Amino acid sequence: MIHLMRYWVPLVLWMAAIFYGSSRTSLPGPLSWPSTEGFILRKTTHIFEYAGLFVLLQRALAARRPSISQGTSQIERKGPPLGQASTLIPAFGLSLLFALSDELHQSFVPQRDAQLLDVGWDVLGVTGGLAATLGKLLLPGILRTLGTPT
Repeated sequence: MIHLMRYWVPLVLWMAAIFYGSSRTSLPGPLSWPSTEGFILRKTTHIFEYAGLFVLLQRALAARRPSISQGTSQIERKGPPLGQASTLIPAFGLSLLFALSDELHQSFVPQRDAQLLDVGWDVLGVTGGLAATLGKLLLPGILRTLGTPT
């Protein structure tokens, strides 16, 4: 249960927040400004929403807790949340699917429309989340390599 609360609940809440934002017929405050500043704020919001989605999704996928059989006992193996690079591609694909479904959802909201270009901003955010995650995964090894005398 702690595993579910720690890794999956934050992801579901983040997705619900994105869905809620997409459900609104009008955007609040500066997001609704028809100016350059409003445009930049809206697109920056897309980028950060989906960077966060990728990081939380990859973290949840990487935190799987497989069991290892040892004789008659089961030992639970816990890895660091960002320790499994094999989850990067599934997290990227699922984030992209969520972005597409979010735009489809917006097409049904009154006074909103779906824009494929917004998916591009979302993909930019997902890519940023991927870069941050790769940095977190690779940086310790790079630092060890740099600190090791040759």
